[in-house]
Amino acid sequence: MTRCMIALLAGMLLVCGACADMTRTEKTTLAGAAIGAGAGVGIAALARGYLGVGAVVGGALGAVAGNLYGKEQERREAYYPRHHHSKKAKKPPEPQEEITP
Repeated sequence: MTRCMIALLAGMLLVCGACADMTRTEKTTLAGAAIGAGAGVGIAALARGYLGVGAVVGGALGAVAGNLYGKEQERREAYYPRHHHSKKAKKPPEPQEEITP
């Protein structure tokens, strides 16, 4: 039992460490695949079908959707830099002094 827990913990650390240097598109692709696989298994279980097929099909569709979403987010970040979406109120221009002769 202890060996199993150590192996599980080591696997989790490796997976988490591997995601540190991923781009947004890679992260959303992986997340989409995981969510899609879970949804595919759930739907296959409800339909009394093959769980493995549901996981593969759901994971593939989720990966495609996640990849498209990630690419769109990266495109928007490139087009709209972070400072463009600043929610701070801009100061009104200061009034200029009138010059009297």
